[in-house]
Amino acid sequence: MNNSYIQEEAKNAYDKFVGKGKILGISVGHREELKKFSDIQKELSAYNNSHLGLQSVSLSKIVGSVQKTEDFKKGFIPKNSIVKIRWCNIYIEMLGDFKLPPVELYKIRDEYFVYDGNHRISVANFLNFSSIEAVVTEFFSGKDTEEDLNYREKFNFTKQTQLNLHLTESGDYKKLLYEIENLEGSGNLIENSKYWCQNIYTPIIKILRFNGMILDKRLEGDLYIKFLEHRKYLINNTKKYDYSYALVDYLNMVYLRKKYTIQTQIKINRYIDSLIRRLYKLDKERSMDSIQKDNLLELRELIRGDSTDELYFSKVIRGDIRSWYYAKVRTTLDIFSDKSRSFERSKLIQKKQLKLYRELKDYMNYYKKNYSNVSIREGILDYILEILMPTFDYLSHKKIDEDEFITQYFKFSHRKIEFLKNGKNIRSEELEDLYLDIGSESSTIQDWLSKTLKKEKTFKGDILKGVKELLLIKGQDIETFVELMDLYEGTTNYKTILHIKKQIWSFVEQSPSGDWVKEKFAVDLEKLTHNKEGLKFFKTERFMHFIRGKSNTYTIVDFYMDIINYGEQNYRENTTNIDTLLMQYIDR
Repeated sequence: MNNSYIQEEAKNAYDKFVGKGKILGISVGHREELKKFSDIQKELSAYNNSHLGLQSVSLSKIVGSVQKTEDFKKGFIPKNSIVKIRWCNIYIEMLGDFKLPPVELYKIRDEYFVYDGNHRISVANFLNFSSIEAVVTEFFSGKDTEEDLNYREKFNFTKQTQLNLHLTESGDYKKLLYEIENLEGSGNLIENSKYWCQNIYTPIIKILRFNGMILDKRLEGDLYIKFLEHRKYLINNTKKYDYSYALVDYLNMVYLRKKYTIQTQIKINRYIDSLIRRLYKLDKERSMDSIQKDNLLELRELIRGDSTDELYFSKVIRGDIRSWYYAKVRTTLDIFSDKSRSFERSKLIQKKQLKLYRELKDYMNYYKKNYSNVSIREGILDYILEILMPTFDYLSHKKIDEDEFITQYFKFSHRKIEFLKNGKNIRSEELEDLYLDIGSESSTIQDWLSKTLKKEKTFKGDILKGVKELLLIKGQDIETFVELMDLYEGTTNYKTILHIKKQIWSFVEQSPSGDWVKEKFAVDLEKLTHNKEGLKFFKTERFMHFIRGKSNTYTIVDFYMDIINYGEQNYRENTTNIDTLLMQYIDR
């Protein structure tokens, strides 16, 4: 390209940029001046400094100059023709193959001032660069305002952790630093900070944002501090340390303030569900003792599986992991592989070896209870015929990818085995009613749990039949009982049914002419649902019941019977006052 043409282009660019600083050819006033570094430095007594090194700095944050305020106005638009030759040369160099050195900037608070490189900043602004490489020296305000104290804390926090988080209150950065320092980990502070940010802070912020609790990105750090304070409260008052539990409890607390309802209002989709489960996995790993942690590491050397299965076996296996693996896991999986070799698609689920072993083990426990003197080979063959083949046949008609296929298979397998344990065999045409998928769209956890509960009731049938018969024999109010069970979602838990029967017998023995349904059951449930702390606790337990993968949907009736049962076992002298029992149950 002709050199004179390039120079002419540079002059035209200069004239065009200078024209932006004028209206009808007249320069605008003082309000368009660059900030002078010395004025800000003096105002804030900002004389102490620290070298930050090479950084990428947003041009929008470069608001002033150290020495060239007479030559440039706001936006680094040239004020006089003195700078024209230098400006045009820089323009040509920046468009060419010349490697220009970084500019030098002074920083005060969140604003930057040019010490060296004013012309480069000016040309970069004209060319609409978003950022520029700069060597930065930061000057600190000598004032002791809240803003300055907080800023100095942020500087120290960022320097120690390499994390750039925004908090508005002084003292909050120390809280985050304390949390990071108290995480168990073998790395240094920067490595632990990165781990904390990726695995704790960021997932929690995403979940809070999905639930509409962060409207301004600049305030997300402050919201995390509120969550942290809530977690500290739980640790001090309930000894619950888990991040996943504290987060769910915090969400329930906020939602209850907005609307007091028994319904669980937390919003989820498939991705948010996975984030909460990741937090839960982290919590479980942190709660392991040294033996369990060693088992987990050794298990992962032998076989990799889903985190829930790894954690489960790491805790239940107390002997030698390698001996257990070769004697139990490997033997069982080899038999399965042999028996299913004619069923080519079975290789899909064999990718999840640990989960498959857990399902086969669960099925064999059921099988041996119903059929004595059976070999493991017979049990596995029956699993293939009763569980694997009909489930594969059903899922093959679903438009889902391979990973989702495997996920859904094990959900089906687990639920079918649970129903078999309770005497209910699922026919092929009934499989559709077992198909449950949170999906990618936003919905409340209540929607998901209600659907799940409805399916459970469909398959378990009228599990209240025995309770109704007992109420009839004892002259109790069956109609009101049924209405209450409908109102409070009832139960699909056989343990709860046994507790209800026990309560009816006990009440009638003490008050032969009384009515347990109206005098006890209805009254206690009303108190439970109107106790704010109790209702929050129930909602959190219900959500965590779902995250832990329990086979039954947890209802307020299950919660009530757990409280009553706990009271009978631990406070025999006072089992009638539900309010007292509730607080004892929460604080246990």
